[in-house]
Amino acid sequence: MFAHDLGPVAAGGCVNSSILACGGMDRIRPSILEPVSTLLRAESSVFMQFSKFPTADSRVVRAAYVGPTPRSASTYADRAFFRHDPVIRTGIGWLDRPVGEDGPRVAHLGSTVDIGEFSRTLYYNEFLKPAGIADVLALCVPVQAAGRHVMCVGFHRTDGQDMFTEGDISAFWSLVPAMNAALQNLGLRAALADTDGLVQGLVQQEGDVDVAVFDENFILRQATPRVIGDSSMGGTLNSLLEEVRTRMDFAWRRTGVLPEEVCFTAPLSGGDGLTRRQLDVTARRLRSSRDGDRIVIAMRHQAAGLSLAEACVAAGLTERETQVVEMLGAGLCNASIAGRLSISPRTVENHLRSIYGKLGVNSRTQLLSVLMAGRGGPRGMA
Repeated sequence: MFAHDLGPVAAGGCVNSSILACGGMDRIRPSILEPVSTLLRAESSVFMQFSKFPTADSRVVRAAYVGPTPRSASTYADRAFFRHDPVIRTGIGWLDRPVGEDGPRVAHLGSTVDIGEFSRTLYYNEFLKPAGIADVLALCVPVQAAGRHVMCVGFHRTDGQDMFTEGDISAFWSLVPAMNAALQNLGLRAALADTDGLVQGLVQQEGDVDVAVFDENFILRQATPRVIGDSSMGGTLNSLLEEVRTRMDFAWRRTGVLPEEVCFTAPLSGGDGLTRRQLDVTARRLRSSRDGDRIVIAMRHQAAGLSLAEACVAAGLTERETQVVEMLGAGLCNASIAGRLSISPRTVENHLRSIYGKLGVNSRTQLLSVLMAGRGGPRGMA
């Protein structure tokens, strides 16, 4: 309908209107994938949302597909072929890059790889070839809301079709502003809805973790019953809140970026004023769809034990590795740690790989959880 009946210019206008009318995840197929596939004469197309989680690697959390081999989308996600995909890999790399490098990215398989060499790769032979995909044109849109997400759409030519031409790529670029706006909107709406559910779940949980939720002006809005009912928590909460504000302000002044999360340990006196205990504190900044930003402070009670530095030594870490871990615990990012220690960010990454190997973990949160467990209990908020 779009490309052949109306001509490329008029077709592009119709497709842009369809894209901008996309009102939800359930409308991605008819509003974006189908009309753009028709315009580009693509045999199949796919949408995928990649998200980064503190306790796990990046993964596909939402997907939609149009074409003859729907199982190929689940195969791609389940076997994590995106780690080997030269078209998508650069776009989703934003999940691990510094905040600020956040523009949409267009990639074309035929312009990215040497087809002769690429045809010998595992990704080509175990995914593209069985799926009959000969060429790919894709857009990756980063979304920063309650974490990091990348919204991707890809359009495919099959073995029986020509590769995408310069004209096809130019037509695709003409749709990028509309697709960027639509995917940003969908990503934000999904993240905000997820955040509302998370906040409600946190304040209703039971156990040894206390949770307090503050608005962007640091006014208490919600809390677990123990926080509200225990008068001794009032002074503790005020001091923790001040510490959170101080650490976030410090990171803002040093990096120009407000951190999403800060972690630290705080002392806590028992009811008799003598019993030594401590709180493992994680403060996370979340965006709520209803009332703006939220600061969620999770506090896990534990008996005082080893300091973080002592736990590092007990785990066999070197002095430099211990310094890196202490700065991680203070909520610093790799670039900030590098600046503090006068080393390069790559050296920080090398230290982290060594630390992860020694402790058998693969993320910062797991690392701190393992060390905190050695001090008397796991962290409060994974």
